[in-house]
Amino acid sequence: MRTKFWYFTWALAMAFLCQLLLTPNTSFGQQVTGGLLDTVVVSATRFSDTLRDLPISPVVIDEETIARHPNTDLGDLLEEAGVLVDRQYYLGGQVVIRGLTANISGSDVQSEVLMLLNGHRIGLGSMLRFPSKNIERIEIIRGPMGLQFGSAAMGGVVNVITKRGTGPIQGYAEAGIGSWGHYDFGAGFSGEYKGFDYSVGASKLAQKSDYHIGGGPTYLNTQTKAKIEASAQLGYTFNERHRLGIIVNYLDLQDYGFVGTYTAMNNVTMGVANTSGKTSGDGKYVDLSYEGGTENGLFTWLLKYFVGRNNQEGRTVNAPYHNDINGAQANITGNFTDIGLEVTAGYDLTKYDFQQPSSSGYEYTDMGGYILGKKYFLDDRLVITGGIRVNHVETSTEAYGGNEFRETKWTPAIGFSFMATDYLKFRGNYSQGYRAPTVSELYGRGNAMVGRYFFYLTTMGNRVVNTVYQYPNPNLKPQTSESFELGVDVDLETFRGSLTAFTSTFKGKIDRVDSPFPPFVYSEAIQKWPWIEGRIMPQMYAGFPAGFPNPDAISVYAAEAITMNVGDARIAGLEWSLRWDMGRTFDWGFSLTAYSFGTYLPVAKYTKGPDENTRMRKVPRFFISSGIDLELEEYGLWADLNFIYKSTQRGSNLTSDPTLPDIQPSYVVSNIKIGKTIKEWDSGAIKFQVEVDNIADTYYEVTAGYPLPGRTFYVGLRYDFH
Repeated sequence: MRTKFWYFTWALAMAFLCQLLLTPNTSFGQQVTGGLLDTVVVSATRFSDTLRDLPISPVVIDEETIARHPNTDLGDLLEEAGVLVDRQYYLGGQVVIRGLTANISGSDVQSEVLMLLNGHRIGLGSMLRFPSKNIERIEIIRGPMGLQFGSAAMGGVVNVITKRGTGPIQGYAEAGIGSWGHYDFGAGFSGEYKGFDYSVGASKLAQKSDYHIGGGPTYLNTQTKAKIEASAQLGYTFNERHRLGIIVNYLDLQDYGFVGTYTAMNNVTMGVANTSGKTSGDGKYVDLSYEGGTENGLFTWLLKYFVGRNNQEGRTVNAPYHNDINGAQANITGNFTDIGLEVTAGYDLTKYDFQQPSSSGYEYTDMGGYILGKKYFLDDRLVITGGIRVNHVETSTEAYGGNEFRETKWTPAIGFSFMATDYLKFRGNYSQGYRAPTVSELYGRGNAMVGRYFFYLTTMGNRVVNTVYQYPNPNLKPQTSESFELGVDVDLETFRGSLTAFTSTFKGKIDRVDSPFPPFVYSEAIQKWPWIEGRIMPQMYAGFPAGFPNPDAISVYAAEAITMNVGDARIAGLEWSLRWDMGRTFDWGFSLTAYSFGTYLPVAKYTKGPDENTRMRKVPRFFISSGIDLELEEYGLWADLNFIYKSTQRGSNLTSDPTLPDIQPSYVVSNIKIGKTIKEWDSGAIKFQVEVDNIADTYYEVTAGYPLPGRTFYVGLRYDFH
């Protein structure tokens, strides 16, 4: 299977190259008005800009693509666009860009990739907490974004942008059912009238049964009671250049997640485990904004205030928390067209108030001011972009006497974009990023028991699995990075593509270091670790039932931890995005598009520290999404056959099983989606949609011990009106 996949991928790449070199001065060689390079993005420079002016190559997932994937969560959309998602929970996961990840649990201040909602943080990095419906587009920026967003944006940014109403009223309603007792339904409408714009949407999905992994066995306790989303965006535009807006987003997660790894849950009698690990939570987010500009267009500005709260409830000791977040954004742009110059100055403020019963609460503030410039040369074909940000982070916690950590960092970036022809662009960029240490990393979490996954085995005397005690390290320093990249973009009538080569170096990489407890007697242990007494039973265990230690002894697999600056690292590789419409190239009368998106990371190793010259964990050499997209407009038919490939990687054992191998195997997962218009009127249409994921019923996992669903079916109906 993998051999056939590689033949397909390389043949596709060679076909792209041959078409580019051998077909100049034809319809294929004409740049498209309103094509890829004319796409407008807002995440890269903090103001609306076209791809042709940017020194980087963002990935944009548009509204049409999202609408064509009814049973697709945010992770599926990102994976098909070539972005790796580390999935440890059904319907969840964390984004991985250039070997760096968002934080799947707790606050996003511990992330290396930032997840944004409408351009600002919501305090969390798990994709479970972001909407997957009523979305206008998703923008993915790869590479350090410290200039634009401050701490934590080291690997990149994913910005989920909800829909804003335009034009006459339009809307949709959809519903579907699928494997594992899945059902979903949703509806929304949008438009504008006499200066007022509006967009409203709501949806609900659930999975009532445990899913089967590839090959057939059941993954216990993976059902989700409900995920409910609702969003609304209202605005009023006056004097043509001024708009007041409000965005409200609501998310309710009911009984999601699971108790432990597949190995543990299918080899040990779990007793009451079907409820002991489930969590529920909700998120509420409100944005208030004012956009304006002068009559002559010389200056434009944006003022925004946002507030939100994330809650989570659960039965495990670490599950309950609430995270309040509020902040403001302000920027003003001067467009001096007579000298070919744009300048933007701005300020950001984000404040967190994180409370968790099992550990001390804390406050975290990230604020920064920045200035960005863009200068045009050579009849606007050459654009130089650059800027600098001064960012300040500070933490405060009553348990440690107030402000215990303050850090100010300067982060520059500079790049160029050169349009060699109307359809060929060269670019380069240099940028820096950093991540400040968090309160729990600086001061420890003590009796919070920060084991990645732990649960109770009632049939084994309520022993706790995979428990960890975390010590403070007030000397922890920020992790920093710098990145260089060069790239080329092509935008033709039937072929669009980009290729980027990059290298990133990291200093003082922050990581948790675990050390095993030696065996000891429980009565002696409570003198050293008072948190043990009255909190857990005398025995702790982190392996399988066979060979369970004596009642008064503790397993060597239980651990104590401390967060440290473990050393330096380097990541280097290639990213590509290629689409070729063969049907239009050869005038077949329909669209048949071959595509390939992916990342190749031949270098991802520690260059200094205890792991020097070893490859970084959870960083595969290849992650590729390739496939064929067919569209027959005459018959109202659309189909997509997609292949996801991840190569082998060093694993990260987050389970209670110390025997799991260090190397995770590669996998290829195939998926097909088909849509058919079954009835059409002047005012709308009804479409039938079917999806089969993991066609070959492949056993695969991104994180060891957490396999993903096997062959999965979905059918649905969608009604669009306008």
